[in-house]
Amino acid sequence: EDRHPLWNDPSQVFTKWLDKEFLAVSQRDFIGLISLYKNEAFALGPMFSEQNPDPIDNLMMAVMMKLLPQRKALALHAATVEIEDNAYVFFGASGAGKSTLANQSHELDGKRVLGGDQIYLQLRGSKVIASPCTTTIFGFPRGHKGWCPEEKTVAGLIHLVQNESGWSFRPLDQSTFLEYLLRESIQWPEFCQAPHLLEITSDLSNSTGILRGEMSYRLGQSFWPQLLNISKNSLSNEDNKS
Repeated sequence: EDRHPLWNDPSQVFTKWLDKEFLAVSQRDFIGLISLYKNEAFALGPMFSEQNPDPIDNLMMAVMMKLLPQRKALALHAATVEIEDNAYVFFGASGAGKSTLANQSHELDGKRVLGGDQIYLQLRGSKVIASPCTTTIFGFPRGHKGWCPEEKTVAGLIHLVQNESGWSFRPLDQSTFLEYLLRESIQWPEFCQAPHLLEITSDLSNSTGILRGEMSYRLGQSFWPQLLNISKNSLSNEDNKS
């Protein structure tokens, strides 16, 4: 049960266990051993099932925190939607409307969703690739027609905010964009990701062919026509400069 002292007592010996080959991780819904040298993980949790996917997602994130930096990749708190075989990534703080945006994009516009709260981003040459996490959002189980399980090339990296006036979009300078991106990247200090994080996020913010900015939207109204128009104009301007 969730009330078991193993998950509530930080003084448990397990969390302080040191081992040359394994890293002990204690999270809200599981405890686990992550191999430092092999792609192995051993975990014990209160519930692992399709009905309650959070423990699975959190365990996978624990493993990925070790693998992502060496692959020039990171995990981001973001909703990600497939548009014209590309991905638009909307990252932002809790309450900014990421999961709602993902749901709305499917229900109003028929778009597929790679993720509603988390996404993996990786640099491959000059491209940024978005890869779905193990789960998407509530109501989008594996096999749901609204879920996109394939990786996609990123066409937009957008900081999402709430704004009472509804739809808005503004460009962000590079330093501000980088600050927001760092703030929403997922970091597990146990895996010492920080030394790699600034390099990866800097490269992401410098990648060409990607729309960057800050957006808000009005609940229940599609914003995709406006956003795609801005995206096309932005790419045209980049082509003219080059």
